[in-house]
Amino acid sequence: MACAWWHMQQLATMKIKRGYMTRRVKKFKSEENLHQQVVDYLKLQYPGIMFRTDFAAGIKMTMGQAVKHAKLQSGRAWPDLFIAAPMYKDQLVDFYGLFIELKKDGTKLIRERDASKILKGETKLRKKGDWWDQHIEEQAEVIQYLKLNGYCATFAIGFEDTKVLIDKYLAGYAEQLAAINEGSIELPTSEEAF
Repeated sequence: MACAWWHMQQLATMKIKRGYMTRRVKKFKSEENLHQQVVDYLKLQYPGIMFRTDFAAGIKMTMGQAVKHAKLQSGRAWPDLFIAAPMYKDQLVDFYGLFIELKKDGTKLIRERDASKILKGETKLRKKGDWWDQHIEEQAEVIQYLKLNGYCATFAIGFEDTKVLIDKYLAGYAEQLAAINEGSIELPTSEEAF
C-alpha cells in the first residue's frame, strides 16, 4: 500500500521526455475542482435554483474543440457561472441574475506593483493598480457590461469567497420568493413586461 502511494507520487511529479519536448504531469486541476465544488454546493444548498456553469473554463481542449467552442460563443471572457435568480426592488427587477467569474485560491486580480517588462501576449506594461493581465482585464470589461445591463456580476476567488457571495445573493432571493408567495410583492404580467 505504501509502495503504491510512493509510486503515484513519483508519477505525478516526474518529467516525461518525448524527443525535444519535456512536460510536467499535473497533479490536479484546481479551477475545474472549484467549478465542481460550487456546483455541488448549489445542488445541495439550493436544489430549486437554476444555474449554468461554463464546462470548458477549467479544462484543456484540443485545438479543434477550442475552435468549435469559440465559434459557439458571442465573445471571449464570459463569466464561468450564471445563477438564474432575479432580484426585485419596489416591484421592478433590480438584477436579472448573478454572474460569477470563478478564480482559484491565490489568484491576483490587481497588480500590487509595477511589472518590470511586458509579459508574453500583452500589449502594454502593467502598472500598480492595473488589472493583473490582459485576460483578467477582458473579463472585468465583460463584468462591467453585464452590470450595466441589469445583472449582478463579479469575480470570486476560491470556494469560500464564492460560497459567501452566493449565500448573500440567494438570501435576498429566498426572502423575495416568500413575499411573492404571500402576495406582498406583485410581479408584472407578460404583457406589462414588454
